[in-house]
Amino acid sequence: MPSPEFWTDHYKVHSYHSDRFGKLKINVIASFLQESAWLHSNACGIGYKDLLDIGKLWILSGLKIKVAFYPAWGDELTLNTWGNEYEDPFAFRDFELLDKSGKQIICGSTSWLLINASNHRPNRITAEYQKIPRRGVSSGSGKPQRIPAFAEKGIEKTRQVNTSDIDIYQHVNNAKYVEYCADLLPGELWKDVEAEEITINYLSESLPESNIRFTAVQTSELEYLFSGYNETLKRDIFRAIFIFRKKQIR
Repeated sequence: MPSPEFWTDHYKVHSYHSDRFGKLKINVIASFLQESAWLHSNACGIGYKDLLDIGKLWILSGLKIKVAFYPAWGDELTLNTWGNEYEDPFAFRDFELLDKSGKQIICGSTSWLLINASNHRPNRITAEYQKIPRRGVSSGSGKPQRIPAFAEKGIEKTRQVNTSDIDIYQHVNNAKYVEYCADLLPGELWKDVEAEEITINYLSESLPESNIRFTAVQTSELEYLFSGYNETLKRDIFRAIFIFRKKQIR
């Protein structure tokens, strides 16, 4: 049976997916994408259990999300995802979220690395791992770009990784970093603006009970840079860019 080129899931925005304004949280968008990516990979015979049996894992390296409109509590959504292309050592996957009328309201792109499960070193994505068909079609977001290191000081906060942050890979789940960034900014900010576009580079993993120092630097009226540094293991964890806009009323 051929691998499905295109994967579709349906999601509903529940109360626990919603922020204090009744809109879908941007970290939940990342969670929806992750779930559909896993399901599509499983259907293609290259999912979590398939790879673990041969000592390999997929890990997320980059994430980009662009939001035209935020769906609200109770909205029904369709998520489409597909393999875009392979550019060794990365596999690129795109996605889109459609509203009930079929209009694209959110799009994005991700880059994935194939790693050795025992030492976490990247492996080449050779032909036997390219089971997700390449469509070569962009969702419209563009690929997640590389974010250079920065030394500027801004808002800082140190927190310990909690048990609830850890996923089946035994490290902090990728969607939690989106949540960490959002929590680092003042609550007052979110009354007037919303994230229009985010990009995250995942540089290394965070393990249970690690102490992470988070930094947010405002680079313009509507843009913030973020970074995470593992003070326990002495290494950079992630970098991110959030681009905001005035809150839209729909």
